[in-house]
Amino acid sequence: MNARALARRLPLRRLPPVARAASTSTKPARSPAAPAPTADASTSSSSSTSSSSPPTPTRPLDPVDLSEFVIGPQWPQRLEAHYRTIAPDLLYLLYDPLAPTLPNPTTHLPPRDESNPYTLNRPAPQTRGGHGLRPNAKPIGPSTLPKLERIVLHSFIKEAGGNSEVLLPVLAAFRAISGVNQLGGGIPGSAGVQIRNARQHNQLWKLRLGAPMSVVAEMKGESMWTFLNSLVDFVIPRLRDFPGFYLPHGASSPNTPNNMSGTVSLGFPPTALGLFPQVEVNFDAYPKMYGFHVQFVTDQKGKDAQNRARQLLSAFRIPFIRR
Repeated sequence: MNARALARRLPLRRLPPVARAASTSTKPARSPAAPAPTADASTSSSSSTSSSSPPTPTRPLDPVDLSEFVIGPQWPQRLEAHYRTIAPDLLYLLYDPLAPTLPNPTTHLPPRDESNPYTLNRPAPQTRGGHGLRPNAKPIGPSTLPKLERIVLHSFIKEAGGNSEVLLPVLAAFRAISGVNQLGGGIPGSAGVQIRNARQHNQLWKLRLGAPMSVVAEMKGESMWTFLNSLVDFVIPRLRDFPGFYLPHGASSPNTPNNMSGTVSLGFPPTALGLFPQVEVNFDAYPKMYGFHVQFVTDQKGKDAQNRARQLLSAFRIPFIRR
């Protein structure tokens, strides 16, 4: 049976008119033209639409909590990387093999007898004398090396007791050299630049209770390392007639609260404030320069903690000399 005879026997399927028109012609079918709406019809339709569905009110944006934004590191800090280089040297200089065998000062406390009814509901006995117990410093090891926690700038201005406007140059200079503003500028745990008020009356220092007298700036993290880099590269080398910071006398007691705090405070003259690059580039904007203190706060506490902090600062090229 040939193909023509087979095609005659197969049942033919009749296509619907729409499908047959689409299969025979590739051009799309034209829809009948709709009449153009008149002006009255368009006005009535728009009015009916507006009356039936009122416009949805726009939702106000949610307030953004800026406290959640934390400023991260912007570039690698040279002195922070330098600390990893000097860490083995600090371990070699500060390691004391006899430190773990030192007696615990808390063993000198008077014993407390809990079975005695007289000691019931009474405070624990204290040591005799005017000083409390002085804890031992932590033994130096790879995980207990002295580390720099924060740097605090402080400037007390006696003239601010009569005119608080003299604090403005120092406030602007501290903001420039520290890189922080109030509340630390997004750095967690940093107080930033603040104005401190007098806590009591003092006729000698011209203090009035509640009067603004000083400016304090606290730096942590990246701003701390940036300030330290400017201090050791631009300020200290250009100080005139500056041999270094004097160490305490050898006969001074290492058990004083100052020596056990782990904080090193250094004083700078008024000329040092104008040597910072942030102030020097716009020196005419500051009518007067004032002296200030720089406090380096470390994580060391206990006996000989301040000497450990000085050895850490000497590794950052801060000079110390004997008297």
